[in-house]
Amino acid sequence: MSNSYLLDKHNLEIIKKMLLVEHENIAYQLGLINRAPAELKDEELSEVVGLIDELSREEVEESQKLTTLLCALLWKYKKDRWTGLREFFLVVLSRIGLSPTANMVDDEYDPESRKHNRLNSLISEMAVAINKLKYEVTIGRESFSLTKFQKGLWDKIDSHEVIGVSAPTSAGKSFTILLKSIEILMSQGGTLVYIVPNLSLVSQVSSDYRGMLNKFGLSDYKIMNTYYEGADNSKTIYVLTQERAIGAFAHKDNPFANLRLLVVDEIQNIERASSEDEERSKVLYDSLIEFRINSKPNKIIISGPRINKIQNVAEEIFGEEAEEEETTQSPVVNITYSINKKGEVYYLKQYSDALDEPSAIVITNIENINGLGQKVYKQPFHDYLKFILKGLGEDSINIIFSPTTAQSRKTALSLISEYPESNRKEIINLINYIERTVHPNYDVVKTLRRGVVYHHGRLPHHVRRVIEKAVSYKLINNIVCTTTLMQGVNLPVQNVIIRNPNLFIRKKQDLSPKLSNYEFANLRGRAGRLLKDFIGRTFILDEGSFIDEDEQLTFFDDTVKDLEIGYSERFNQNKKAIINCLENNISPSSEMNYSYLLPYIRNCVLKYGPKSKKNLEAVGINLSEVTLNSVSRNLARLEVPIEVCLSNRYWDPLVLEKLYKQRHAFNLPITTRDQNVVNKLFSAISLMEKSYKYYFVKYLNIDNSDLIHSFCINADKWLKETTLSEILDTPYHNNPDNIEKTIGTLQNTVSFKLPALLKPIYDILYPENNFLSFIEMGAYRSKTRRLIEMGVPRETAIYLSTYVLQNLNDNDEDLENKINIKLKANYMKLDFWVKAQLETIIPM
Repeated sequence: MSNSYLLDKHNLEIIKKMLLVEHENIAYQLGLINRAPAELKDEELSEVVGLIDELSREEVEESQKLTTLLCALLWKYKKDRWTGLREFFLVVLSRIGLSPTANMVDDEYDPESRKHNRLNSLISEMAVAINKLKYEVTIGRESFSLTKFQKGLWDKIDSHEVIGVSAPTSAGKSFTILLKSIEILMSQGGTLVYIVPNLSLVSQVSSDYRGMLNKFGLSDYKIMNTYYEGADNSKTIYVLTQERAIGAFAHKDNPFANLRLLVVDEIQNIERASSEDEERSKVLYDSLIEFRINSKPNKIIISGPRINKIQNVAEEIFGEEAEEEETTQSPVVNITYSINKKGEVYYLKQYSDALDEPSAIVITNIENINGLGQKVYKQPFHDYLKFILKGLGEDSINIIFSPTTAQSRKTALSLISEYPESNRKEIINLINYIERTVHPNYDVVKTLRRGVVYHHGRLPHHVRRVIEKAVSYKLINNIVCTTTLMQGVNLPVQNVIIRNPNLFIRKKQDLSPKLSNYEFANLRGRAGRLLKDFIGRTFILDEGSFIDEDEQLTFFDDTVKDLEIGYSERFNQNKKAIINCLENNISPSSEMNYSYLLPYIRNCVLKYGPKSKKNLEAVGINLSEVTLNSVSRNLARLEVPIEVCLSNRYWDPLVLEKLYKQRHAFNLPITTRDQNVVNKLFSAISLMEKSYKYYFVKYLNIDNSDLIHSFCINADKWLKETTLSEILDTPYHNNPDNIEKTIGTLQNTVSFKLPALLKPIYDILYPENNFLSFIEMGAYRSKTRRLIEMGVPRETAIYLSTYVLQNLNDNDEDLENKINIKLKANYMKLDFWVKAQLETIIPM
């Protein structure tokens, strides 16, 4: 940003001086220069203090950003002899609405009484108290100090029914929504639905709510991570992925009665709904349309980082007038560093939104910088990465971004030679726990011994949960991750390290996906957390890799995103072809880039009849009455039950009609007692491959019969509650690569893709049967499945069912209540890492 209208040349030099102190100290700390770094002189202190005081009195957001930056740098590099700064920070930060940050920088703050020790000046005490009071909220007998942005959001939730929230990752929007939703539930009761994009966020949000419910004594509230028919919606908090949210609408039109509040986090994921291959985006969008048409929540909040005109996004999705709360200011200062080479000279560049141009320091110690301009991850680059991590210090907690799942594991393994084996009791117990529940040769075990982990979407759910807990407990310092940690997961991380923006190692044909400017900005936001850190840093290890012929990725801009909502663009591009398919009963095929719109339109006509035109127009699909009547007549001829079509919204009704007529060709397993589960699954999958190739490729796409048979063997073990460690207890799994491969197959292909492929034929032949849910959950006992629905990872749920809940009968009435009583009674006897997974489950 340009600060010329706020600052004269002298004041700009003060800011540059403070950033230079930070810049040279980081260069020295990393071992890139040998000379002593710059420091702030005594005579310069008064100028910095004066500028902070002046800027803090301005109401504009840019000046308050600069205030935060200067306070953060002064706090970091202050000298012990500079007394009085504590009081100054408290006054200034509370003045600009950052009282929580003021609490963090005050070593004498008492969190119990929520008071600062007596200040030297009565005027200062009054100023701090008055400013804090402006942004304080009270729930019951508890008071909470918020930032100016958080208080603004709090007030708008009070006064509006639909709110769009756009703010940087560390602005504290999630905490405000948490507090406000608790207040709403305390006063009104009812149900809350909170939609998040991944299981890590399901775990985190559930944990946050359980902690707050315990704080307020709301022990009668349940937190559920899966919807099940017959659930009591009087006092339930659902924390769901979009897939589980939309699945609820297959049970009934309005599965969430008494819905007080719908929260949708990371709303930016909706933007690719119109893309043929982005099913998760479509599922998110379609689930929100279901809430709009059928559930009608009392209040709706959509939230995401730096969304342009998020108010309009909310109005377009929900068809109601909306309000917006937006900020680009963060309580955490984020500074980006990059290493670049020009000719034979290496530079450490510093990017800050306080300056129009980056500053650069010549690196004199270049012998450890390797792999610039390369894409492969070989030992020289890993040595370079180790050098950077060593410079950051053994106490820093770092995310190292990896382009792929496989590379995250390889990079973690390459780092462990730098670190001694951990002797911490908690880590040793964690290693033993993962060895028992996965495999002694699992590479997470190997990296954990040295305080390093990798994190990606194929980790077993219980391992993902305990790793995230271990990081939050500050037991682990280095996390090598893919994009799974880019969205929403709040970990106590000070530094984000990234080599390049690529999401590949080697290009495949023309496929070369990269992080966008917006995605990179979100990744930067992982560094530093409100109430945890004042400064978060991002380190780019190869700046040149971010620059190509088409676009230069910006390292520090608060890049905003314009969201394109709905199906209008793809529909209008292919309107003539779509109408032809609709009127002439043509089914989807892989050649169509609009194939998903055909089942969407047909199912909408089936479900809503005369109202379908209006509901289709709401998502950008405009069809004439003539065409809709033609679709309706064609659908009226179908023999397949309408319930089957509506519960399989992503299958075309014409295909379901063919499947219905072929239904007697299938011989499906329907009970775990069936001695022929493997062969029956194999037969069903083979028939789907032969007759329904489009959907087989879409969901399963296994390319030979031997692999399909092996897959069915694992599916049989999985649904019968064979533990992961038992499944992996074969000579084949002595190889860590094979362990990773099988885990990925079980959790992704068996649990999700196989049920998606077979669901229509089960709905046709056995609509009341639970066999597919056994496959999806990896569990058949009612008590195990109920634990999973409550948010317990599969392996832990099987353990608890077998060893803690063994006396409970699956047919017991009020099973969930009996489970809670039993878990609470045995909680203290459980392994530390099992208890860590139950924090979201057990009311205290």
